[in-house]
Amino acid sequence: VNWLERRDPEDLVWHYEWAAHKRSLLVDSSDFLARNRQIIVHDTERETATVHYSFARQGGGYRPYWSASWAPDDQGLIILSDHEGFYHLYHQRDPGEPLRPVSEGSWEVASFEVDRRNGYIYFIANRDHIADRQIYRLSYRSGNEVEKITGAPGTYAPTYSPTFDHVAFSFSDDSTPPELYHQVLGAAPAGESRRVTRSPRNFFGQFEWADVDYITFNSHVDDTSLHGRIYLPRDFEANGRYPLIV
Repeated sequence: VNWLERRDPEDLVWHYEWAAHKRSLLVDSSDFLARNRQIIVHDTERETATVHYSFARQGGGYRPYWSASWAPDDQGLIILSDHEGFYHLYHQRDPGEPLRPVSEGSWEVASFEVDRRNGYIYFIANRDHIADRQIYRLSYRSGNEVEKITGAPGTYAPTYSPTFDHVAFSFSDDSTPPELYHQVLGAAPAGESRRVTRSPRNFFGQFEWADVDYITFNSHVDDTSLHGRIYLPRDFEANGRYPLIV
């Protein structure tokens, strides 16, 4: 076992990953308060460490959703960052150079995986609706046009095959428990999904579940736009009186 010398052994490690050639290891880390982020690339043959990306922010104290991965063909790094406000994907080819946006808009990326063989970046995002966690992809080699893989609104949790030819995902929404689905990926466009499991017992459909609605309102503190989810009883009347649970 060869131990890597870290610049600050007490820094939190958010992610680490080997390059395709298995010689370079990226380590995405920060201080305890998540204020100073560094992505360091370790060359295990030369025993060197290079700061590929660094960023310092004023805030901190909350768990960030940072991650990074090697770009297709090991052409630098794909970095998930919130340094411009929204969590989005960026490409950095060489250490220290400015980040190039890969995704952008008033929505956020939650996580991603890189299909190195076919040059796709698959990611989970709320691009269509603030409450959704849909699966999307874009081609790293031919441009940044986003292709939506999944369809129905809801939350998707994917597991990709090693070749990224297939994906299995669990899907659920406000009135549907998680179910397992399979979908063929391959070249665009992706295929239709196929349901694999049927978990609820027959009596599940006999219940009258609450209606769900989403609202947007401004904070009374600093006028920040906030989002809320409201569960309404069946046969809800706008002028009626109902107990409220927050």
